[in-house]
Order: sequence, then structure tokens, then C-alpha cells
Amino acid sequence: KPLLLLCQAADGMKRDGEISESDGCTVRSVEELSAAYDLVVGADGVRSAVREALEARAGSSTRTVRFEDNNRRLYKTVTLHPEDVAGTPSDLNWGARNVSLSLGFDALPTAEGPMVGVVLAQPGTAGYTALEKVTDVEKARSFFDECLPGLSPYLREDDLSRFAAR
Repeated sequence: KPLLLLCQAADGMKRDGEISESDGCTVRSVEELSAAYDLVVGADGVRSAVREALEARAGSSTRTVRFEDNNRRLYKTVTLHPEDVAGTPSDLNWGARNVSLSLGFDALPTAEGPMVGVVLAQPGTAGYTALEKVTDVEKARSFFDECLPGLSPYLREDDLSRFAAR
């Protein structure tokens, strides 16, 4: 069983004995707060400090297994403005797909009003080729008009410029 060592005592906490808090919690020194567990989940991201600590421990059988990335995508983000078209709900997630180009699109609302959209394409598809050709505002406008025309009314020139620059 891996040994889980909990964090050091917070500033101002005494390390010699217990301190009872007014809410009924008991704080003990770090030395008293170690335990063995059958399972520890390190859900702290790709650069997991928990996983690294478990792997580094002498005698640990914890190992990282990385799988081949066989689902690569090219993506570009774009801002959409539902407020630019009267009657458009701005609190919904949007999704679109151009099947003939193998192109995907998803957008989420923000608290400020605009939506954050992501255009996705797989290498080797017509959508990927079309997305790679977007190098300026005019090409960005043409890309949306031809590939995802339903989004065009919600796009502003400055956002298309940033989309092309990505």
C-alpha cells in the first residue's frame, strides 16, 4: 500500500500536540497524519505531482503509461456574438458539423455575453486543409461562409483577424 503523507501544518499551527478548533475539527502534526491506502487517485493533471511522488518512492510499483496519440486535431478558437442577431439565445451550448469536410465546431457561452468557439479538424481531411489556408481576415470570412455558414452572422472582423492569426 502506498503511504500518503498529508501536507505540513499551516502557518501558526503548533506541531507539538493537538489543537482543537471551535468547529470540532482536530489538527495533528504531520508526523501523526500518515496513513496507508489501497488506492490513491492523483487527479491533478498531466504533470501530476501525486503520480510523480508515488513513482519516486522506493519500492513503489506505480508507473505512468502513456498511450500513442492517434486522435490528433488541429483547432482554432473564435469568439461569437449572439447579441449581434436579435432573438438569439446566448445561454446555450452550440455545436455544428460539416460532414463532407470532417469539420467540427463547439461553442460555450460566457458570463460576459460572447461565446467561445472551437473549430476542430483531423489531419488528412478536407476540413484540415481548409483550416490551414486561413491566414487573414478575408480567408477567415470565406472559410466560415463556405464551411460553417450558419455562424457567419455572429462573427466580427476583429475576431476573424485573431482566428486567422492562430
